[in-house]
Amino acid sequence: MSHGVPTPEHLELEFRKHYLVTGNVAGSAKAAGINIRTGYDLAKRANEDAEFTEARAAIRERALADAEVMMLAGMQLALERMNKEPLDAAALMALGAGKVHIQDSGPAYGKVVVDGYKALSMNRKGADTAANDKPVEVHVHLKPSPTTGEEPGGDGGG
Repeated sequence: MSHGVPTPEHLELEFRKHYLVTGNVAGSAKAAGINIRTGYDLAKRANEDAEFTEARAAIRERALADAEVMMLAGMQLALERMNKEPLDAAALMALGAGKVHIQDSGPAYGKVVVDGYKALSMNRKGADTAANDKPVEVHVHLKPSPTTGEEPGGDGGG
């Protein structure tokens, strides 16, 4: 479409149908068969429409609950894999596997768990998000070792 020519209503509706669900301007413009620049103009107009933004908010609200369940399942799987015993390289070489290289994926799985927790706690609404904004004070009390009487990590001196 030429610059300055109004987009036909059926194309704008097709664009909005895709944009409502995906939130992707370029993909929605492609699906509607319009120029991406026109898509950005239509997205701006759609986001100024109260009914459209309410519909997007309702879809997002329903999707967040499902996404939270899926993320928790993924975090649980990552935690289970992180806690698995590593493969025994000597046993594998004894089977004739030759040179064996084992890569520990534990840190990557740990990152999945931490990032998932962060995403879940940042996106939750309500009273629990207010608590996340406040600093937390942590106290660590060390007991003397039962065998030496020394404090852990110390040289025994004062």
